[in-house]
Amino acid sequence: MGSKAGSEEKLTVGVIGAGKLGKAHARVYSELPEASLYGVADIREEAARELAAAYGCKHFADYRGLLDSKEVQAVSVATPDHLHREPVVAALEAGKHVIVEKPLATSLEDAGAIVEAQKKSGRFLMVNYNNRWAFPYTKVMNLVKDGEIGSPLMSYAKKVNSIKNPTKLLKWADETSSVHFLSTHDIDMIRWYIGEPDAVEVYAGGVKKVLAAKGFKTLDGAQAIVKWSNGVVSTFESAWILPEKNPSGVEGYVELIGSEGVLHLDRREELLVYTNDRSGFQSPRVSMGGEVNGKLQGALKWSQEHFVQRVLAGKAPDITAEAGYRIVEIACAIHRSIDEGGVVKLPL
Repeated sequence: MGSKAGSEEKLTVGVIGAGKLGKAHARVYSELPEASLYGVADIREEAARELAAAYGCKHFADYRGLLDSKEVQAVSVATPDHLHREPVVAALEAGKHVIVEKPLATSLEDAGAIVEAQKKSGRFLMVNYNNRWAFPYTKVMNLVKDGEIGSPLMSYAKKVNSIKNPTKLLKWADETSSVHFLSTHDIDMIRWYIGEPDAVEVYAGGVKKVLAAKGFKTLDGAQAIVKWSNGVVSTFESAWILPEKNPSGVEGYVELIGSEGVLHLDRREELLVYTNDRSGFQSPRVSMGGEVNGKLQGALKWSQEHFVQRVLAGKAPDITAEAGYRIVEIACAIHRSIDEGGVVKLPL
């Protein structure tokens, strides 16, 4: 599968997209003993060049140049939410395994095209919902598996973000939404906790006011009720209009009510807080990971490591193309319910 480095087998990888997440993917690969970073690609050639220079690999202004290399066995796709289809399908058609940042797509048409391309290619595809590898969320899964709350019956999950994200950090906020960008994390997580059933019904409401006043077309936030095929009922809430001075970038909360107990996971505040005149009051998200002894550790590193190790072993990684499609389907049903003002039945 890969080249040998001593007794270690390595997977030769590339990264498409040199933004924040692309940079993180490249760094993780450069630090993984099982991976060999071949190159990075971005239409902003200078960004690709700078990132490649940092890790001593090749750079490409056109990702097709990266895919043309026979040495490359797998790629990370870290392009904006709505621009996954073209590079993912091209990578699969070129015979590469793919790990793509969440969500798989922002439309059912694009998600379906990716699933079909994956099936035809015979290659592995993983959607990188890396929260599954974060300590707080894996602890919840272990408690559910151990029967600590009995059978899950109801759930509530909330993820909110500062208004800085859609208005300043993302250049493509109008092409996605808080549902795709935030809630799909929780949809994947809750679906994982309750046995990965299919969704059968969605009812949702959304708000367009704060961002609309600033010239953006995307939602301020949304709430949705999802009914699952196993009888569980879930509520999902997302918003990305919190004040810029909010001390944390992302806040999350999960509640699971079961037949024998209840579980609460509150990530609205974490143990580390600090204050100074330059930064003000801060509460960084330390439970998701960070730098330890000069290397990245935590959810992003461990999710990529899982992908690399599974591909080398010839086994499908977690969160397959089909699972990613189901999450996109629910997100699209939420948007349809908001637009139409009624209950939406699934499958779409």
